[in-house]
Amino acid sequence: DGIRAGTQRRRPREARVHNAMQQGAPTRVSPAYAGTALRTGSSGDDVRIAQSYLNKALGAGLTVDGRFGASTRQATEAFQAREGLSIDGVIGRTTWERLVLAFNAAL
Repeated sequence: DGIRAGTQRRRPREARVHNAMQQGAPTRVSPAYAGTALRTGSSGDDVRIAQSYLNKALGAGLTVDGRFGASTRQATEAFQAREGLSIDGVIGRTTWERLVLAFNAAL
């Protein structure tokens, strides 16, 4: 996402989830929707978390790089279709909440 390693500060929730995912030991989580929809072109920690959740809940096989590109959009659309949600490839409040539930169910 264009930020040099070591220069980005993570918020506490993001740091806990990111560290657990990096260690291969995710924990049950219930993060609130960040308030900003994630879509193609989005980047940062919330995208990393969403990619990790899509990998666990859907088996998406995404690279967790914090960049919301075509693969993340396609995985989001597949998740939305599976969940019976409106398919737009955007992770808004409803998709986020369902993704958190699916992630926790997959643990």
